[in-house]
Amino acid sequence: MDFDSVKVLFHTGTRIPYILNPAAADIWDFCSRPRRMDDIIRYLAEEYGIGMATAKKDAVKFINELEKRKLVEFE
Repeated sequence: MDFDSVKVLFHTGTRIPYILNPAAADIWDFCSRPRRMDDIIRYLAEEYGIGMATAKKDAVKFINELEKRKLVEFE
C-alpha cells in the first residue's frame, strides 16, 4: 500500500506491518524485479545526493533486514 510518501508492507504470515520511508520504498520497488546491487546503489546515491559508500551501506543493511524478516527471498 502507498500512503503519500511512505509505503506499507504487510507480512501475511506474521501479520506485522512495516512502514517504509521513501528511500526504503525505492529499494523495495527495485527488489520487485531483477536488479543488480550496483544499480540500486547508483540510483540511491544520485536520487538522494549521498556518497556511493553510504548508499551501499544503507542498501545492504536494509536488504539484509528484508531477508531476515522473510519479506524477500534471493536466489
